[in-house]
Amino acid sequence: MASTIFYGAGDNATTNLSRFIEKAGEPVCFVDADIRKHYTSFNYGEGRVDILPLNVTVEKFPDYELWLTQIPESLLKITEYLIEQGIPKERIHYLEEVEYRLGCRNLGKLIVINYYGIRPCCYPKGKFVCSDDKVFTPQNLPVYLEKFKQWLNNTLQKLREGDPTDCDGCSELKEALINGPQKVIFCELRRIRHSNTLKMVDDVPFCLV
Repeated sequence: MASTIFYGAGDNATTNLSRFIEKAGEPVCFVDADIRKHYTSFNYGEGRVDILPLNVTVEKFPDYELWLTQIPESLLKITEYLIEQGIPKERIHYLEEVEYRLGCRNLGKLIVINYYGIRPCCYPKGKFVCSDDKVFTPQNLPVYLEKFKQWLNNTLQKLREGDPTDCDGCSELKEALINGPQKVIFCELRRIRHSNTLKMVDDVPFCLV
């Protein structure tokens, strides 16, 4: 069984400790970048665990899994720091449903539907998903959306594994903390067939990922 390590022995860890323990289990120790806290202890309820330097913790618990306890605004910077220190990103975990991987602000959160077809954003240029008929109706649109879902899930998996995708070359594609499944926003739902316009859908009641 892996050793659960909480990274960050600060106020947010204290405030949300019960949530972290519920999700990750009891920690064997804490790690903190503040050298003033090293070799002191983190006390909670009747529990007490040591606060250790990162290098000591990794050596002492080689089967470690690191859970970041900081506020959301700090997680990306801390994740990048830990990766620079040699921590594999697969061993870094978060309270909320986020993951560190290649991605962008649109992929999985936006669908553009127009007379060209269905695509995830204004990129990739010329690569339109599920544009067989170029005529969408309330009857066939769910079928094309399911095809888009398959393309999206395949693309996300390739990004996780470092394989080539249709998104390669896009300036928006970068390593970042990406939120988990979200509702998808439709835009540009117009010019589907001549001048006819389908009803605008602002908030889609299902997840694509």
